[in-house]
Amino acid sequence: MSQLLTSRWEPSDVLNIITPRNDISCAGFTQQGLPCRWRLDGEIKAQIRSLLLQMSEKSPRRALGDLPELARLCLCETNHRNQATRVLDTWTPLVERYASWLESRDTHQPQELDCSPDDKIDGSSNRNVRHSGSRSASPSVDDIMAELEALSIRQKQLQRALQHLLPPTGNQRPNSSSVQSTPSSVVITPLDESPSSSQQSLGGGARSFKKFFGSRKG
Repeated sequence: MSQLLTSRWEPSDVLNIITPRNDISCAGFTQQGLPCRWRLDGEIKAQIRSLLLQMSEKSPRRALGDLPELARLCLCETNHRNQATRVLDTWTPLVERYASWLESRDTHQPQELDCSPDDKIDGSSNRNVRHSGSRSASPSVDDIMAELEALSIRQKQLQRALQHLLPPTGNQRPNSSSVQSTPSSVVITPLDESPSSSQQSLGGGARSFKKFFGSRKG
């Protein structure tokens, strides 16, 4: 099996079920159609994190079998437990597209030809080998959509890593000695919890792209 498919991935990023505050919210919807966002704590939260860890150690396609249990755990037991099928129908395409993107990226990687040091290849032949090895078919609309979703997932991972590097916010004032010894101050603004404008533009671009190609197919 490919190294890409056996490496760790983050189901929570693909499914977007962990908040910027590192909480897990109910994945159900209210009667008005709004996300529930009720915070899940205690034993349920521990079970969800344990299942996410198990899924991350599998390939995305193998982890599809864990989605029904994850959907059941990520719903309010009192109000929204009956929405497991709806949540599963939403999550399954996300994981399938992510798995397809990984497989496509692995397949389209150029492969190097094994040549011994004694092989005599002139410059033009060598250029032709490199060119033919990197040639691949044009990506489909689904491939590009999966690529955009993968970029959005990667952006979330980088934002979370940056949040760990940022200093904790607070009202504590720096002492006078540190202020005097610093020639200039740099203000670092923590990332906002709401989706960034870049994520919104990325999602909007993806939807416009899919709508454009859908109309051309029709």
